[in-house]
Amino acid sequence: MEKVLVIDDSKLEVKVLEDILKEEYEVITALTGEEGIKKARTEAPALILLDIVMPVMDGFEILEILKGTDSTKEIPVVFLTALSDESTEEKGFMKGATDYIKKPFNPHIVRARVRTHVKLYLYMKTIETQMSVDGLTGAFNRRAFEEQKQRLWDKAIIEQTPLSLFIVDIDFFKRVNDTYGHGEGDFVLKTTVNEMQKALLWEQAYLARYGGEEFAVLFYGKTAKEAEMIAEDLRERIRKLNIPNIHSDVCPFLTVSIGGCTMIPNENINVSDIVETADNMLYQAKNNGRNRTAWKCEENGK
Repeated sequence: MEKVLVIDDSKLEVKVLEDILKEEYEVITALTGEEGIKKARTEAPALILLDIVMPVMDGFEILEILKGTDSTKEIPVVFLTALSDESTEEKGFMKGATDYIKKPFNPHIVRARVRTHVKLYLYMKTIETQMSVDGLTGAFNRRAFEEQKQRLWDKAIIEQTPLSLFIVDIDFFKRVNDTYGHGEGDFVLKTTVNEMQKALLWEQAYLARYGGEEFAVLFYGKTAKEAEMIAEDLRERIRKLNIPNIHSDVCPFLTVSIGGCTMIPNENINVSDIVETADNMLYQAKNNGRNRTAWKCEENGK
């Protein structure tokens, strides 16, 4: 059941909307702007119904905050209002409102408009997910990874929090294809991603297919030691799958090499630095015999 958030200081009008929508949606309510913003961030509703005339913060101010926050900016917002002048409507649309529902509420109109906007939002989320996911493995794709990397980098600069990135490369993957065929190669890629997803299940990690048989993982807030330990555990888990690769120079089973880097970034260094360092560490791991993890910690890029 999808969530609809109602932000309105009138308990009576909140109750009316709950009664209209409760059979189709999980209705979350907030009687103040501050409470509404918090619930929008934590509950991730598919639609927000927002009263314009409210104390402390009016609907326009609340809308500006919602549209200026990454976690809530894409959620459609429908204004609730008894106002009918065109200038008010224009102001709302200019600030990012999706629609208006006039007071007093007509249940049929409320249900119809809520259904329409929830369906559109879910459709757009489905399209965005499809565009962000690698079709073969189910991991995020390179484009999605680049966007997330930049977002976390910017956040780490502001909060002065460690950001870790490691690159996973399947050792001698070409020999898997040459020996067992491309079908088996696809199976190996999917199985490797599945094992990584299980290893990262309880971690706040972002896994993407970086290209070919390479995968990238982002961690926010982990120390270098924590991130390296997770990477090493992941490497061992893949080895223990005992997937045959009889022509590997490392061992007769599938292995991976991992290169990683942890940084506390600042405005004097570029996000490409963390990728370059992780890539250099991957080269070091491969040059030192493969089936190993190499890591570097660079506080403030030093």
